[in-house]
Amino acid sequence: MHKLSLNEVHSIMLNNGICMQSEIINLKYAYKRVLKKELYYKIDDPPYDKSAMDGYGYFNNGSNKLLLLEESILSGDSNKNIDIQENCCIKIMTGAMVPKNINKVSKFESTEIINENGNIYVLIKETEKSDNIIYKGNGAKKGDLLLDRKVLEAEDISRLASNGYSEIEVVKNPKIAVISTGNELTDITKELEEGKIYDSNTYLIENKLKSMNMECQSYGIIKDDYDSLYNVISKALDENDIIITSGGISLGDMDFTKKVFNALGVKELCHGVKIKPGKPFYFGIKENNKAVFGLPGNPFAVLVSFENFIKPYIYNSIGCKYNNKFFKLPLIEGYKRRKNDTEEYLPASFEYTDKGTFVKLLDYKGSFYLTPHIKAIAKIDIGVNEIKAFENIDIKFL
Repeated sequence: MHKLSLNEVHSIMLNNGICMQSEIINLKYAYKRVLKKELYYKIDDPPYDKSAMDGYGYFNNGSNKLLLLEESILSGDSNKNIDIQENCCIKIMTGAMVPKNINKVSKFESTEIINENGNIYVLIKETEKSDNIIYKGNGAKKGDLLLDRKVLEAEDISRLASNGYSEIEVVKNPKIAVISTGNELTDITKELEEGKIYDSNTYLIENKLKSMNMECQSYGIIKDDYDSLYNVISKALDENDIIITSGGISLGDMDFTKKVFNALGVKELCHGVKIKPGKPFYFGIKENNKAVFGLPGNPFAVLVSFENFIKPYIYNSIGCKYNNKFFKLPLIEGYKRRKNDTEEYLPASFEYTDKGTFVKLLDYKGSFYLTPHIKAIAKIDIGVNEIKAFENIDIKFL
């Protein structure tokens, strides 16, 4: 098994992405989907001059005593026919359309109401620097870029709705198969026998995909048997765009997954990465636009592999450049290791003090164990033996 560096594997994957088509969807289903192309403003933002606050609108000619008209302008009103004469003012609400002959809105708190000879006047007590009017197109003009190609968040969908986009073109999400392998695995609905463990990888991978708004089909637990694996993986390849298996990808006597991939015409592009855990990671491509991943069987190794490889691959395949970026934060307690020939990943959380946010490495019992309270994975580069307390460490948020 020839082990590649993390960067080498990323380069291979980015050059062998699958190509997904597009579809038109209703905006209500757009959360976490990826735009197929840039979208532009259909209207000015805002589409009309509007009041920035509740107050009195008038034409500012220097007078600070204004006759109050009986009418009021509410948000949603059309004010084309309202005539506000000089030295008069009108009550106007936040967001309401400002008539053409108003160039100033004074907030209620800056004014005083007085009665004189049966008339009501507004006295401007405080001169405000702002005219308190948001002018048409102040945010953006019709034809400006609204959204680039990206994963749509709730805020993006709100902006699209405010521009009248009821339907949008997005990249189709890939169909994804999840397969757990191993004679030792038992479904969680069954009684656990001696020598067996419950399958947790299916649930880890499925929910990681859900966090990306990706659905998947689970093909269950497959025993370490060549024919059984061949039949299930063959079916999964026919029905899906991406195949994710866990377990059976090393070089043991009962590790048949790679042999099945070879027999089914999958072109191996990577088998073995210089990382710990997750060394046996496999990636291959089938000619008919299919991607195949073989992950180790231990849960923390699955988590590391998913974050480092599968998540970036899926996002890049649907047209969203995903930067597998690690951030630097200080380590609250020092860490030493015996060997430095591998890029190592450790479970981490955070500790918040009056001096800032620190990374706290969690108790690591091995890749078979998913540590409670894990919030991030910490990375230690090849050649690094020790990171001292309060020195920066690379982390990736989960």
